[in-house]
Amino acid sequence: MGTRSGRRRTGGPRHPRTRAVRLTPDSLRLMHPSTPGT
Repeated sequence: MGTRSGRRRTGGPRHPRTRAVRLTPDSLRLMHPSTPGT
């Protein structure tokens, strides 16, 4: 039971993937909003 709960939290392909894709553009803009591309 303990291993299942730990694997679900660390192995969440739905939470980390949706958050990483959404945080990717936001994090890049906040990290260096002065980009020469935009």
